[in-house]
Amino acid sequence: MSGDNPEQTQALSREQIEADLRYHGLEIVRLISDKGGMADVYEAWQPSVRRKAAAKRLKSHLVANPDVRARFEEEALLLGRLNHPNIVQVIDYSKEKLTLFLEFIEGQPLDEVLHARGRLPLEEALRITACVLDALAYAHAKNIVHRDVKPGNIFLTNEGLIKLGDFGIATIIGSAAHQGDAGASSWVGTPAYIAPEVLRGDAVDARADIYSAGVTLFLLLTGQLPFVGEDSSRTATLRLTHDPKRPSSLNPAIWPELDAVVLKAIARAPQARYQTAAEFKQALTAPRPARPQPGPYLSPVARARWRRRVGENIVLGVAAAVILAGLGYLGLPLVQGKGSVAVATNEPAEVYLDGKKIGAAPAVFKDIPAGVHHLSVEQPGFYRSATREVRVGKGNLVSVSESIPDGGLIVVVSAKPGSSVVFDGAEIGTTPLSRKVAVGSHVVEVAGVRKEALVLKNATKTLTFGKK
Repeated sequence: MSGDNPEQTQALSREQIEADLRYHGLEIVRLISDKGGMADVYEAWQPSVRRKAAAKRLKSHLVANPDVRARFEEEALLLGRLNHPNIVQVIDYSKEKLTLFLEFIEGQPLDEVLHARGRLPLEEALRITACVLDALAYAHAKNIVHRDVKPGNIFLTNEGLIKLGDFGIATIIGSAAHQGDAGASSWVGTPAYIAPEVLRGDAVDARADIYSAGVTLFLLLTGQLPFVGEDSSRTATLRLTHDPKRPSSLNPAIWPELDAVVLKAIARAPQARYQTAAEFKQALTAPRPARPQPGPYLSPVARARWRRRVGENIVLGVAAAVILAGLGYLGLPLVQGKGSVAVATNEPAEVYLDGKKIGAAPAVFKDIPAGVHHLSVEQPGFYRSATREVRVGKGNLVSVSESIPDGGLIVVVSAKPGSSVVFDGAEIGTTPLSRKVAVGSHVVEVAGVRKEALVLKNATKTLTFGKK
């Protein structure tokens, strides 16, 4: 990023901290993140009660923007109305300094957990979703719709608690102030999780959150999203014309009743979904159907023989698993043969296995030699994941999920097509040009003319150079 860019984030100095924030009874400890499109997040300390806090401070170059300022202040007012164990709690708000103080979450966002662990165990996926639905039921009772439920906004604390955060684009149900931004030309939310009625420009209510929670549950259970297109627009519009796969087709451990719950939550029509978050949770937490047991017609001798054989099979299975695990640990092939690797991404991305490109995700890659491999995904020019180790066994399917970071689209056009485009000091192509870039402030130069561009999450910024 250019050094003379006035919109570049500057970490607060100790003098600024004492002058700006200390009077509010909190002391800034360190900068946590300056990657957000609207605000920087600091770790703070509240001496009066001896606890950590998070200070979310509006970026200095946005303070003069009345729309951004109003949106940030609205987030503070909305969050201030919510007090629930599964919602990130507001501690205080400084309107003068445009700083929101929140409880400090010791843990990880769910998207990072998925990145590290892949598909979650069924019971854990159900527990997380049930807690999110509790939070949504409470917010909906206050007539507040979140509008951006996704793994990146769900936090898992070190104590195992679930917290729903980032109500920054939430709206009050029925509020005329937000009815104009529901159209497809200005979607609000993340394309992979957005409800069909938002795309159609219909009024948004609590059932849009139920849809997003259902998509999140689909991802937790299967390691894949139900809809992923070639770009963000295609991803968002696929749900208007296509039906999702049954989750059990991607994870055989899912029982039919759970299949039905997930598919109802992400039904295309709002009236076909669960009408409340509480109704969704009740269906989700219903007792699991009992597994079949040996029939009562077996004689005592036959029943004892059946139990003995089951026990022997378990012992043999455990022994085989230990041996195979040892071989895998030593880097030896798990079994001679081939298996498959399913790579799920929220946006299209290239997949590299052992340093070689093998295709584009989301997809299932078959005929992978059994053994230990190294896998990464990449969106060229925007993002490359860390390399992870995957162990493939003969005839097995290994599931891997990767969450591509949020970004925005920048479009550069000029009166003279073919003009060189310099983006943050580096040449990236010629006009007309369209590219996904990181959220934040950038400097674009064409034919010696420099312009500053503020790119917001999931939004398009168009720059025109020269006369039309």
